[in-house]
Amino acid sequence: MLEIKHIVHQSETTLCIYFGDVIETELALEIAQFTELLRSQMNDLTEVIPSYTSLFIEFHILKTDARLLEKEIRELLSAFQYKHLENNHLELPIYYHPDVAPDLIDLADKNNLTIDQVVQIHSQTTYRVTSLGFAPGFAYLAGLDPRLATPRLQTPKNVAKGSLGIADHQTAIYPNASPGGWSIIGNCPASLYDLKLDPITPFKIGMTVNFKSITKEVFLEKGGII
Repeated sequence: MLEIKHIVHQSETTLCIYFGDVIETELALEIAQFTELLRSQMNDLTEVIPSYTSLFIEFHILKTDARLLEKEIRELLSAFQYKHLENNHLELPIYYHPDVAPDLIDLADKNNLTIDQVVQIHSQTTYRVTSLGFAPGFAYLAGLDPRLATPRLQTPKNVAKGSLGIADHQTAIYPNASPGGWSIIGNCPASLYDLKLDPITPFKIGMTVNFKSITKEVFLEKGGII
């Protein structure tokens, strides 16, 4: 059951709700579902951003205030029931190679691993989509093996479409080219965000994901760019 541990009023228009202190997949999924409930039921919110253990909220100062908002959130939470999602699964092809992964060698060295070990560990793990954002089609994946954990880069850089990255204890694919601060260890040639498709992204909160290592030839055949 989702319970509020404490709430921090960060400014006149923002607050952060903490539900736990330890990153757990089920907790993240509960927070993600509660986020959707808030977005559908509360019109005074301008931003609702979930994380693994907390929820950041920005609201219209002329329409509500922090105390009233907190009361409404607690009321919604008291009636909230977490629904276990269908265990849909997605397998994605990944070309793990310095050709498309500028941080692969560095990450392997810092974690005292070979490149082959990084590829083996990452591709043999099953991940869970815990939230969607910061960009359309960008899925945060929990379940990263601790041996691959690495801090975010201090200086963000331009990241190519399809780049597979690691930041702290999570992994994700950039669906489009954008600035990013994750360590890039591979690239996925599959399209993960397309406005012409329905749905526009294959990712769904709660689904499991795994990665299949492919050769350079297969990567190029599937539309990958080096």
